[in-house]
Amino acid sequence: MINNILFFPSHEPTQYKEIADVVKRKSPESSIQFFLLDKPKKNFAYDYVTYEKLVDLCDLNIDEIEKLDTSFGCNLNDLVLMDRVHKRDIDVRVTIAKYLFALREHLIQHSITHVFGYALSDSITYGCYHLCQELGIK
Repeated sequence: MINNILFFPSHEPTQYKEIADVVKRKSPESSIQFFLLDKPKKNFAYDYVTYEKLVDLCDLNIDEIEKLDTSFGCNLNDLVLMDRVHKRDIDVRVTIAKYLFALREHLIQHSITHVFGYALSDSITYGCYHLCQELGIK
């Protein structure tokens, strides 16, 4: 079975890159991606998707978001309360909904089988956790 792994360090990927390197050596057929808040400052060895890209590419409007409020496996209001506001001067509710919708599509499109993260401390990680539960991702 091929593992499609999304490493979810969000901020600093250095330690996760070392783990990804070990996984690749032991299981070369594994596909590895990273989720990051921002583009890496230097060349990065693995494919990655950023929070900004997910949010910016999602074209949901406010009416669609209201209909989707509970379809992310968790309550959107709970995530808004947990948010650390990763984008300034925005409607947090809309931004988080766009992130969740786009992340779900990304997980499905890339057939992600495992997400490797370290905490459920904010809206980004907690939302990903609930999406993984909903989609049966380990």
